[in-house]
Amino acid sequence: MANKSEKTRKGNNTSTLAHFRLWILASLSIFLVGFFLSSSFGAWQWAGTILNLVVMGVGYFLLNGAAARDEDLGTKGSIAEYIQDLLYISCVVLAGSMLTNLFYLAWLAVLCYGGVKLWQLVISPWIFSEAPAAPAAAAAGPAGPESNRDKLRNRINESRSIRAGRS
Repeated sequence: MANKSEKTRKGNNTSTLAHFRLWILASLSIFLVGFFLSSSFGAWQWAGTILNLVVMGVGYFLLNGAAARDEDLGTKGSIAEYIQDLLYISCVVLAGSMLTNLFYLAWLAVLCYGGVKLWQLVISPWIFSEAPAAPAAAAAGPAGPESNRDKLRNRINESRSIRAGRS
């Protein structure tokens, strides 16, 4: 049974990698056609293109490495899912940047999402967390004798009610 699930996972990983190879090749083809038909290619376009190519290369390399370690690339909430999203964004931005440079602004969405996650998971809990609880010995100091007095009063009252029941 385990062998069947392993074969299924390997097949899914292979198809996922083939899917992203197709996306990367298609976006590069659109980019190259647009590059050769374009009359001007500025410094910002070069910087954006290099960013996209680096994200594509590193993302595909990481997914390929995860597939080689027999990790499931389809797991929800895993780092592979975030890498796949980055690959989709970089492919769309690279192909769309041939129409207008405004496609590079899609990377701002990635930065904003990263900032929100950083705030929610790291910064906010660190800043707004409650003060650590006082040690048990310090907490038992003033409350200890009062609670002992209450226990003693309860025992005295119980013994009085028992004695009253005997008489």
